[in-house]
Amino acid sequence: MKKIVYLGVIIGLMVSCAMQTELASRQGYLADHPTIDPKVRDAILAGKLCMGMTEDEVVASIGAPDRINRDTYQFGTRT
Repeated sequence: MKKIVYLGVIIGLMVSCAMQTELASRQGYLADHPTIDPKVRDAILAGKLCMGMTEDEVVASIGAPDRINRDTYQFGTRT
């Protein structure tokens, strides 16, 4: 039983640290770009997306993609 409690505490601490790192990264991006629209600024701080975001704003909000799917067909590459 104690092992489960300890495991839960450790996982909770790890998640909390990751969330703080993400928030600090978002705040750093916003500090470097003070002219961002308030609607987009709120979305970035919340880790959400909204219409009108640039690619850099999307990456600041939800992070870089783990992978990009590029399928190649006889007519070209679809991304």
